[in-house]
Amino acid sequence: PMPEDMRTAIEGYWHEIEAKLGTQFNFDFWRLNTPRRSTYMSCRGAIAAKLQNQESVMVDAIQRAYYLHALNPSDAVVLVSLAQQLTVDYNGFDATQFEQDLFSVPVEQEFQRQRKFAQQISDQGYPSLVLKYQDIFYPVVRDYLDANAALNDIKNVLN
Repeated sequence: PMPEDMRTAIEGYWHEIEAKLGTQFNFDFWRLNTPRRSTYMSCRGAIAAKLQNQESVMVDAIQRAYYLHALNPSDAVVLVSLAQQLTVDYNGFDATQFEQDLFSVPVEQEFQRQRKFAQQISDQGYPSLVLKYQDIFYPVVRDYLDANAALNDIKNVLN
């Protein structure tokens, strides 16, 4: 479970983002769930969906569930429920296969590979923005209010 001070901080970030950017959040999440520090299960869900070429729709479903519907995507039952809905909404998505893949060794191995890779290319934490140029990884500044900061970092690397 997420420590209380971390819960308070993250909920505060949601309020700040909502105020500055107008992004919607369902703050019931903090009251109705036991938030966890880890996004590992959600990451595995994205990888399992990618095996069906449906990664983007699953990531969208995970984010909507979390931010707008106050559902905890750290719970496998939530991910399986999302997969069942995607089976209805998207031809070719198989919720039964998704559930099997979610807990499979290959998905866990791919998750661990991606996690290690992310740690190798950036020490920014999460989320990170990184540019790969000529086989070198460069951190790029994140500024949600001004894209020019990131564009300047990218231009500097390319020049």
